[in-house]
Amino acid sequence: MVTSKVRRARILGVAILLVIAALVLPVSCDTGNSDDATVPIGEWTGPNPDFPDSYTITATTVSYTSTFGSREAAIISVTEGSLNAGDTALGSNVDEANTVRPGYAIIRYTEPVDIADSYNVFRWGALDDASGQKYMAESYVGFDIGQYDTAEAARTGATTASGAFFLGEYTKQ
Repeated sequence: MVTSKVRRARILGVAILLVIAALVLPVSCDTGNSDDATVPIGEWTGPNPDFPDSYTITATTVSYTSTFGSREAAIISVTEGSLNAGDTALGSNVDEANTVRPGYAIIRYTEPVDIADSYNVFRWGALDDASGQKYMAESYVGFDIGQYDTAEAARTGATTASGAFFLGEYTKQ
């Protein structure tokens, strides 16, 4: 039979472990520096005032808004310093020899309803360390946003060679 002193000691022990875990476990950190190799957190706008578009990126989400609509996605995983599927070029319009700090995220759409729960790849990189600009894009199949049934299908299917990526240049606001 467990006494109340033993029960209180167990509860106190669990509480102490939870506090220690909260202090020791790593947490996501936004440095706010657009030249970081990390996910480009912040509000990023495209260069065309006639067709304004932007990405709003947090540690856990990617949202895109343009004159043609919007979409939102949860970030499932992040890889920094390389691209998915063994690609070396960010996209068909970006010279890989000049790309610095590339990365990609596997995302799962949450909005709009017609693409919700499908997966895709979101890529970013810079052409130099000084400009503060990033190239970013989600993959496309023809003129439609890439939609894959699984995260792994997105990771292996959305490639530069297949023409899935044509990146836009975005500036942090």
